[in-house]
Amino acid sequence: MLQRFFPRAIVFVAVVMLTAGCKGSYHVNTDHLDDGTTVTVMQNNELKVEGALKFHAESLEGNYTVEKQLFLDLRKIQKLDEQPIFAFLMEYIGTHWLKIEKGRSLELVVDGRSFYFSGEGEVRREMDPSGDSFSEKVDYPVDSDFLIRLAQAESVEVIVNGHDGEIAGYFDSVNFGNVRRFVADHVPQVDRGY
Repeated sequence: MLQRFFPRAIVFVAVVMLTAGCKGSYHVNTDHLDDGTTVTVMQNNELKVEGALKFHAESLEGNYTVEKQLFLDLRKIQKLDEQPIFAFLMEYIGTHWLKIEKGRSLELVVDGRSFYFSGEGEVRREMDPSGDSFSEKVDYPVDSDFLIRLAQAESVEVIVNGHDGEIAGYFDSVNFGNVRRFVADHVPQVDRGY
């Protein structure tokens, strides 16, 4: 009896030990629409933000919250017999409005070189019912070549500009891991001969 139990126990302990230290922030949702379109979204890719101080929020009954947050997620829309369409899904959450507009409001500095993106669709703005925080969301089209460049980068800074201010953040190892995994799993890799 022990001889059959012992090998299973070793395998169980090994699996627990291997996965215990894993930091799993990578999360992807995939929806299949009735027309055959597949929408894949990487979610909750929170960047490190410069000046994102914690402060005491009375509305949270003794808890602390963060002054500002920046998320840069990815979306892929794949329609039948068409090339996929990609976008950055940017979300800002903070204690004041940035009043982000669509035109060239997103800058990514990839390995020291700036790239600018213009939003599409509506800028979605919401105020928390308490009036203590605000969120702004904008979608930015991006091509697959740039996503591959991003996955191969060594440093990435992200700057979002609005009429009432800007927010600057950067990729850490978790963000790079998330983007590299999304690109590996969802962006077609074409041999371009170089």
